[in-house]
Amino acid sequence: GSTGPSVGARFRGRNRSGWRRWSTSCTIVRYEPGSQIAWDVASGPLAVARWGYRLEPGDDEGTTVVHETFEDRRGPILRALSPVIRGTRDAESLNRANMATTLSRLKARAES
Repeated sequence: GSTGPSVGARFRGRNRSGWRRWSTSCTIVRYEPGSQIAWDVASGPLAVARWGYRLEPGDDEGTTVVHETFEDRRGPILRALSPVIRGTRDAESLNRANMATTLSRLKARAES
């Protein structure tokens, strides 16, 4: 029923890693327009993660620093299944690499 981001709003996350594809249910848990957003990710009834972005003024006028955050919330069942689902045993390194790519693309887009 939401028409935009707000605490409690839900959306479907779509993910891929190589040939693997899966979706998740996401719920916004923090939202301050122009400042921050965070959402919890679940696979069915199982918690997966909390992702977020925080914006703050940069040192130079007219610049913004973007912080992307990830908190692993998987329990033992998802931790055991993750290598099969995601295709990696090192989810932390994969997330860091993907976060760097996302932030680099965001920077390029903002500067274009």
